Order: sequence, then structure tokens, then C-alpha cells
Amino acid sequence: MQANRPTPSPFDPDAQPRCIDCYYPLMGLESHKCPECSRPFDFRDPTSFTLKPPFVFWTFWLPGLALALGGGFVSGALLILMGNWGASLWFALPFACGVILGYRVMVRWYLLVLFSVVLLLSWVIGLISIGMAGAYCGVVLAVIVAVPICVGVIAGLVLRVRLKSSRFSQRAHLPIWMILAFPIVCGFVEGPPLPTAGIEAIVTEGIVAYPAQLCWDSLMFYEDVQHKAPWLIRTGLATPVSTSGALTGVGDQRTCNYTYGRLVKQVTRYDAPHQLDFDLVEQFRVYEHDAQLLSGSFQFVVVDADTTKIILTTTYRPKLGPRFAWRPFERYAVHGLHSHVIDGIRLEAQRRAAEGKDQIGSRGGVDAHLGG
Repeated sequence: MQANRPTPSPFDPDAQPRCIDCYYPLMGLESHKCPECSRPFDFRDPTSFTLKPPFVFWTFWLPGLALALGGGFVSGALLILMGNWGASLWFALPFACGVILGYRVMVRWYLLVLFSVVLLLSWVIGLISIGMAGAYCGVVLAVIVAVPICVGVIAGLVLRVRLKSSRFSQRAHLPIWMILAFPIVCGFVEGPPLPTAGIEAIVTEGIVAYPAQLCWDSLMFYEDVQHKAPWLIRTGLATPVSTSGALTGVGDQRTCNYTYGRLVKQVTRYDAPHQLDFDLVEQFRVYEHDAQLLSGSFQFVVVDADTTKIILTTTYRPKLGPRFAWRPFERYAVHGLHSHVIDGIRLEAQRRAAEGKDQIGSRGGVDAHLGG
């Protein structure tokens, strides 16, 4: 005999009874046991079944997370196509993604923190995977965009609480479109990097315990350095593969080929053994989204007969903004490159000095042998 019909729910008159354990629909069953999990039920006892729909946890977080990731990808692609590499891309966009996360992901706070980390890692890994950033730039990006993502999540939570208590009928959809449009509007207002952006120069000094002439003879560019570079250089800068061209006077050019792209440097001052200046006359697919490389110089200042101060200078026009966020990391990277080059000159000078002593020692030994 069929069990009695349950009392309808005052909240949803069309709700059907379900098993408390597995949420299997119980209406129309002749047995008083759930066919899925065998839990007994009785429609005369409201505590033996439930009228609530099954709780599907993923519906509370997956749509919001997917919207934050997908919407961020589309908006980021549009900003990149607009040529924007400034605050709209690195601040407005992660802020908007964080707002969507806080607005649409309805989970406990610690899961929201976890999803914020997922959003951050997806952001960085995505740029690295499409070749828009290296490992060092990825770390820098993680530091820069972490703050706007966190602020955005908090703003999204506040927005959800405020709109939840309002009578705004479009609160489920319209705010999302406005949030996604925010970084695009910022991109139009900000525009691409201006060609008149200020030129910046980074200078690094190092002391080498060898004469100036020997240091000059050991001069080399970053692409010529042979000893192993530190982690920052290996992961954060382009990888050189070959060089061609002499450096014997003004007008000479050195072509430096990288895994992707090349740089061509032309000597503009050749004052041996004191100074060599050069301009970057071609920059093809090497740091082209980060900066326009302009020039560089080597200075060899005599401290005493056996000591030389080497001063390296790099000038460039930055393309990444805002400058207060990117400038410290750029300076740290370039100083690291300069130090690597100075170490290369020092090691080459050491090798040349050792070869010179060996030659003098050999010559002295032959003369002594002949004299004997």
C-alpha cells in the first residue's frame, strides 16, 4: 500500500520528499525504505524525510570562480590588444576579478582565501604560459596583483551584503557586467604607454683589483659572459644564444641573438681604456612589452695602479606602470645584470693576468736555462 502523502512545504508547495541521507526522491514508492541507501522513512513523520533540495556545493563556488577567471582572461586580452601595460592591466583588472570572486562565490572565508590564491596563480601562470612574462616577472606580478585582488574580494563581499538586502531586481547579473567593464573603461582612459614617457637610467659600480687597461681588454657585454648567472638572471632575463660583430671603434655594431629575438648595439664612443658608450639601434622581441632600451655605457675609473672602478649605465624608456610598483623590481633586475657583467670582466681580467704571469715565468725559466 502506498504511503501517505507528506505535508507540503510552506516555502515550496511543489517540493517533493527526499531521503535525508542520499536525497533520493521518495514520492510514489510502495516501500518505506529508500531504494538507494535503505534508510527507512514515514510520510507521517516529518523528521524521517526532507523537503529540501539536495545541497550541491560546487554551485556555490564554481560559477563565480569560472566567471572571475574567464572574465579576467577576456578583459586582459582586450587590454593587451589595446596596448595597455599600465595600471588598468595590473591594478584595475585584478581588482575587478577579486570583486567578482567576493560577489559570486558564497563559501566560508578560508575557502574564499583559497580561491583568491587560485585566481592569483592562474593569473601569473597564464601570462607565463603565453610568453608574456618569465619566472622573475611572474613573481613580481604575484606581488603586485595580490593587493588589488584582496581588496577586490573584500569589496565584492560588501557589495553582495548591501545588494542582498535591497530590492534591486538585476543584482544577480547587472553588477557583474559593470565590474567586467570597469578595467576596459580604465584602459580607454589610461591609453597605451606614451612615447614621451620619462627616460630612466640605472647605474651600478664595482671595484676590480686589476689595472684599467687589463679591465678594458676584458670588456664584455652581458651576452658574452661565460660564468653561470644567478637565479635572477637565468629566470628573469632573456637567454642569449650567440653574438656577432667587432668592437674596435665608433660605428661598430654588435648583434646579440636570444632564444626569441635580438638586440643590435652600436658604439657611439670609444675612448680606450676609459669609456665605451653604445646605443640600441634594434630591439626585436626582447623586452619589447617592458621597456624601450635606449643606450648603455662602460666606464673604467683608475683608483690606483692596480685597482679600477667599473661603472655600468643602462638607460631605457619604461612601458610598465604604475611606476611606483614596477620601478623597484626593474632596478633590482638591472643592478643584478650589471653585477653579473662586472663579475665577468673581473674573471676575464684574472684569467688574462694569470696567462701573462705564466708567459713571463716560462720566458724567465728559458733565459735562466740558457744562461746556465
